Amino acid sequence: MAARYNITPGSLHVIQGEHFAIEVQGNVYGFLRPFSKHFRNRVWVVNPAQRRQDAMKNAIAAALLERANDAGENEASLVFPPRVALLLRATFFYHRPNSHFITGRTRHVTNLRPGSTDIDMINPPDLDNMVKFIMDRPLEGVVYGNDRTIVKIVIEKLWDDRDECTGRTDITVDLRHRV
Repeated sequence: MAARYNITPGSLHVIQGEHFAIEVQGNVYGFLRPFSKHFRNRVWVVNPAQRRQDAMKNAIAAALLERANDAGENEASLVFPPRVALLLRATFFYHRPNSHFITGRTRHVTNLRPGSTDIDMINPPDLDNMVKFIMDRPLEGVVYGNDRTIVKIVIEKLWDDRDECTGRTDITVDLRHRV
């Protein structure tokens, strides 16, 4: 079953060629290492994260297409031209465990246990795998042409602190300077 990623309404902000920002609801589970399968003298590489990556890419592409249609265009184009240096900022907000909430109350940020807001998110997945997850498929070919144009990355991993604390990812890509 593929993961579900939804775009938070009103969170897509685009200035063509300069700025892209979006909030995606749902947790990023990290980039799982590809492996090879062998069968009858054939070898092929399997990417176990591909379905999740494609689900996120489709959600972002649909939001960009809807924006293009609202502007009277038939199709969405890349946000950034191919030969520019880009800055990627990503903040991963993770689904809080039940132990962070007061027993017997609904899952809501107002029902967090005292002290649970000070806990750092040190659980898996690793930050480097999470960045690979969003750079390799969901953004490549939709927001920018190739991930080699990313020259600086700023990332953070936190517990979610909004509403039911179910998890989300904030992604921002900005023009760093022209090459």
